[in-house]
Amino acid sequence: AQHCGNGVRCAASSVLRRHRQSSNEKLEGVEFQVEGRPMSAQFFLASDGHQYPLVSVEMGACAVGAEVSFHGAVEAELKKAESELNIKGLTADWEAAEIGNPHIVIATPDASTELIRKVGPFLQKSEAWDGMNIHLVREKEITDDDKRRSGNEIGHSISELYEVFVWERGAGETMACGSGACAVAKKTFATGFVGQDEWVAIDMPGGRLYVSENATTGSMILAGPARFAFEGTVEV
Repeated sequence: AQHCGNGVRCAASSVLRRHRQSSNEKLEGVEFQVEGRPMSAQFFLASDGHQYPLVSVEMGACAVGAEVSFHGAVEAELKKAESELNIKGLTADWEAAEIGNPHIVIATPDASTELIRKVGPFLQKSEAWDGMNIHLVREKEITDDDKRRSGNEIGHSISELYEVFVWERGAGETMACGSGACAVAKKTFATGFVGQDEWVAIDMPGGRLYVSENATTGSMILAGPARFAFEGTVEV
């Protein structure tokens, strides 16, 4: 995986849960060492006082365009996919991104589960990379409910809202991808039409994520829910 924002958020939520079991002191965040580098996570306490707040994590900088080593090979692979899969529009609006792992973001009004199941596996085969995270994106209208929701969950309004379908390298079709959400948002920030410190909402099959970019450090900020599922013990 190389880089897993959702995994770090789940780990932070687990730390928060155990902290609450043993202490009444407020815990605002936690820092992890991930493959030798620090990753900081913070907790957004929803305005309704929900027991499990959203968790944000600093994901580091996201490279796009010519900064990405495989950028030059992407268009050729997309053209090949269009031809061999008989799909139109893959080369119209795309971006390559790298945030500890590689991503291709393809904006298309035809984004769907059916399309990602065709395009995702096909783009794993290139000699230019060792597997690739693929994201099909389509823009969604921001409703009043979306505005209220973002205000409640992260205390900020959102500037853009996208629906995204995910194919992760080594895993296949998945419900969500934290680093992928950052790649989608970075494509938007790179246009200059949305400010870095603004928030972009990403709807994936598993739920909604929020992404911003620190204008000073360039680090992507990923925020989303992380809830307790189960616990147990493993004998080794």
